[in-house]
Amino acid sequence: MKKTKIFFQLNIGWQLFSLFWLILSVVAGYYLVFSFLNKTWFVFLLLIFPFCFVLFTFIRFEHHRIVFLNKSISIPDDWLGMRSKIQFKTIIHYDEIEDVRIIWSEENSINERIPIQMPSSIILKPYIEIMCKDGKTKRIFVMYFTRKQKIKIIDEIKSRVYQSGDTRVFKDTLEIVDGAYSGGIII
Repeated sequence: MKKTKIFFQLNIGWQLFSLFWLILSVVAGYYLVFSFLNKTWFVFLLLIFPFCFVLFTFIRFEHHRIVFLNKSISIPDDWLGMRSKIQFKTIIHYDEIEDVRIIWSEENSINERIPIQMPSSIILKPYIEIMCKDGKTKRIFVMYFTRKQKIKIIDEIKSRVYQSGDTRVFKDTLEIVDGAYSGGIII
């Protein structure tokens, strides 16, 4: 089998935005220490909250990844609360994969409504949906992955399924990805 492969969200706009704020926060941190020593608490509080928010957001977005192991795909859950969670921890074994497609849904990764009233509960979200041989479906939240990454992820899934000894024929990857964005499957 192939070695472990990890896909991180690589939306370049988000990465540059985060990098800018992280650099700005480090510079602000220098001023923060200076302000703390001079006891200007207002400036201290004004700078510490954006720094913590940007750092937490950066770490949270980097936490969402897709890990290809020797015999399975592992997706960690997001760090949102149970009522607003979009991606739940999911493990998909290569030998149980029947088909792959991209869908758009208002539900979370376990096909349940998001109970809390937030924007994430009413907008359509893209998922790579894996249909399993036992009739179940498993979803991977891919909103913050680029089109190129989605193509690589689907190709990796197909490659790993073939290497596990399955000879099934999947749809063309570009057909799966482009079909999802030109009307696609809405559930």
